[in-house]
Amino acid sequence: MLEAVFALARPLLNFLDPERAHELTLRSMEVGIYPRSSATDDGRLAANVWGLA
Repeated sequence: MLEAVFALARPLLNFLDPERAHELTLRSMEVGIYPRSSATDDGRLAANVWGLA
């Protein structure tokens, strides 16, 4: 499903100004047009650098 959405959106996004394409992508995620990843956080990938997690 995500691949189909990306295949349709990619030509349009490549045609636009990069800032406008970024804004449209963020807006589509806000309203639910572009599906979010269903992946969960994996604790094995956690990092703590200079006291920041």
